[in-house]
Amino acid sequence: MSSDKKKTDWGLRFYLDVLKLESLHLGLWDKEDSFTVEGMQAAQRRYTEELLKMIPSKVKTVLDAGCGTGTTSVKLLEEKYEVEVLNPDPYQKDLALNNLPKDIVYHQEKFEEYSGENKFDLILMSESSQYMDTSLMAEKAYQSLNKEGYLLVADYLRKSDTEFYKTCKIKSEFLNTLKEKGFKLEKTKDITEATIPTLSLGKKLFNDFADPILKIIVDYMEEDQPRIKKAISFLASKKLAKVNYYLYEKMPDKLNEDKFRENMEYLFLLFKKS
Repeated sequence: MSSDKKKTDWGLRFYLDVLKLESLHLGLWDKEDSFTVEGMQAAQRRYTEELLKMIPSKVKTVLDAGCGTGTTSVKLLEEKYEVEVLNPDPYQKDLALNNLPKDIVYHQEKFEEYSGENKFDLILMSESSQYMDTSLMAEKAYQSLNKEGYLLVADYLRKSDTEFYKTCKIKSEFLNTLKEKGFKLEKTKDITEATIPTLSLGKKLFNDFADPILKIIVDYMEEDQPRIKKAISFLASKKLAKVNYYLYEKMPDKLNEDKFRENMEYLFLLFKKS
């Protein structure tokens, strides 16, 4: 089931319009990368290159499930794979179609509700499995793969049931569910340390730019525009309170490098349908 209702993804707008990033994932840093947005861009390109190296040689057809802006699919097409893409988000669809060939098969629906007729040699999920019900995802993946097909997952998983990144899957539960649904783990690549600089850069950019700008806006409203402040409704005030919580409490916590190392693992996981 798809939705045509478009809602601006402001985080995505920041990534694309301000930072000029082409992709949405954390990237894979090298010690030679500069600690800049340009370094981040290089890390994201390296991430895609390393992820594609996980694909077995006999794979010909790929479904990019959660294709984002389409940049990974572009690379897959350059490598001569036959590719279809899937993403339920209508805003991201417009962005992806600007990057992809006009004849690309685009499924605007949740992966768990995939209704296409084709089956694939490999299904790719780059930072998209965390948004899916693992059991339903595994069942749909099994149904949508050819015999002895592969599921390639790239995502950050919680080591245990903690509140840190609580919307992410717990590694043991994720692996057990895939095993129960008929998948064998063939290969693992841990890139946790190579993603940490993205958190550090995010913290620096927030402290250097976002935080001061937000404070200037708030101070301006309070000092020079009291009527605007008074005109804000109770509902809007609640929304602003949520924004304040996210920016000043949740965001710094999510960008904490030590907590990420302690609680999370960023893994490339190649499963084979058994």
